[in-house]
Amino acid sequence: MKLNKLFFILLSVALMAGFASCSSDDDDLSQESIVGAWIETSSEVEYKTSNSTITSLINDFFKENGGVEEGDEEIYKFDVNGTYIKAYGVDDIYPGSGIYTISGSKLTLTDDDGDVNIVTASVSGDKLTFKGSVNIDETVQTYFGSTLLTYLRTKLAEKGQTIDLSTVTLKSVSGKRTFRRTNWEPITKAQLIVGAWTEQYWALEGTTDNETATTILNSYLSELSYQSLDTYTFYSNGRMNSVEYATGLENMTATYRISGDMLYVLPTGESTESPVLIDYLTNYSMSLSATQTQGVSCLSYLTSLGLGSSFISRVAADFTAEGLDISTVQVNESTVTTHFSKAD
Repeated sequence: MKLNKLFFILLSVALMAGFASCSSDDDDLSQESIVGAWIETSSEVEYKTSNSTITSLINDFFKENGGVEEGDEEIYKFDVNGTYIKAYGVDDIYPGSGIYTISGSKLTLTDDDGDVNIVTASVSGDKLTFKGSVNIDETVQTYFGSTLLTYLRTKLAEKGQTIDLSTVTLKSVSGKRTFRRTNWEPITKAQLIVGAWTEQYWALEGTTDNETATTILNSYLSELSYQSLDTYTFYSNGRMNSVEYATGLENMTATYRISGDMLYVLPTGESTESPVLIDYLTNYSMSLSATQTQGVSCLSYLTSLGLGSSFISRVAADFTAEGLDISTVQVNESTVTTHFSKAD
């Protein structure tokens, strides 16, 4: 049995928050010593309670279910400019990031969401250590989740003992985590996107100046989800092309670049790049969204999509039923979201 990863994330945060209370006798940490990438090699935690039997059982539980699993290690990469990247496993393609500061032996990590963790850190050669402890004054029953509580009750029953966990106080928790230097570099979107991608389906969505009209419009646009199976190939030299599934003929060539979460495409013969949002990008799947300003009536917008009169009449009828005029309600923006899978 292994603990849910979320449990350990929450535990890690709780420990980090208390690391600032450690002794100030530790050697000062320098930026020079911490810059670079570090991968987790071990994780230890020790609890103290008001009952020696419960203390022993809790610590046995964490020895059995804790530790560091291969592929799920925490990785920190500290840059000289005061920023850091944090990943879970070497293949994590969406690592977190933030800024860090050093004061004595205290390392303060502030992520992009503004959450702050303070750890007591030390570096010895190629080994980085986080350690500390925090005092807790809460019963075991209210502090821990059902997984651990069930474990405690089962082990007590095996021993023929009965202890009311609501009367046992959790006094403190201490922890130590070690890391070693590594040459890890985060996988970038520019690396992930290289290769051939098959278009699975695309979907349309529009926004208008009326909430009811937007709901009606999108309920009909959802019927237009379409699968083309065209193939888009991105090359490492910044060029791309697409091949039509039905004919096998190349129907577009372009150059591209990636900045943050945006993909900018410049088709051959054009002078203006088209911005495309990368909704997500993994080794196997990708979703891209392109938003365009319209500023036309719903009637004109639907007509521009080449939709038949029967389809448009149904939309118009629903507009009329809500006291809306399809020829006057404006479509402000439209978004095309396209989903791809990595081609074999």
